[in-house]
Amino acid sequence: MSYPEPFDQILQVLAAADHYTIGDFLVDLFHVTGRSEHHGKMLGVFLRGNTMYGVGEVLEQFDEVAGQFENPREHLYMLTTPYKSLKSSCAALTSYAAQKVRDRLSAEQYVAVDPDSGLHVFTPRKKAEPIKLRLSWDTYGATTFEDVQAILTKHQPLTFHFIQHLANPEHHDLGKEYRYRPPSFVCIN
Repeated sequence: MSYPEPFDQILQVLAAADHYTIGDFLVDLFHVTGRSEHHGKMLGVFLRGNTMYGVGEVLEQFDEVAGQFENPREHLYMLTTPYKSLKSSCAALTSYAAQKVRDRLSAEQYVAVDPDSGLHVFTPRKKAEPIKLRLSWDTYGATTFEDVQAILTKHQPLTFHFIQHLANPEHHDLGKEYRYRPPSFVCIN
């Protein structure tokens, strides 16, 4: 007697149950609590990328299929509505990405302006108050831009990459010197 493959069993359950959808299955699949050790190991192998197809390929296919059902009137890349509350696949997927990137940029911002990171300056409350890191023209030196760029690339790599990408559009020659608005200075500002 031969047993059906696990995926064939899953498809049979989905086909037989009118009330059970692929969305329900995916939620059940990734709901870890109460699952067997074997289930956890299978998910771990998939999430670590030790399977024939990785998470990125699944996301690419999901995005392609979701795009076929895209509603031109729906709001994509939403930052105000939590992605968990969005039911449409396109809105939820694009909003998830946008909200995750926003959260990462915010986290990088807090690290970059920490007093130990080097981008934090203080202004005195009173003129006589001594402050080590007072912002004035004397603060700037020959290596100020290089120092700021080093701090940004260390503490805000994602933020700095996006700002550079926006300051240096694809139609411009990356090797070309810019006389009036060098992208690196624009990004540092």
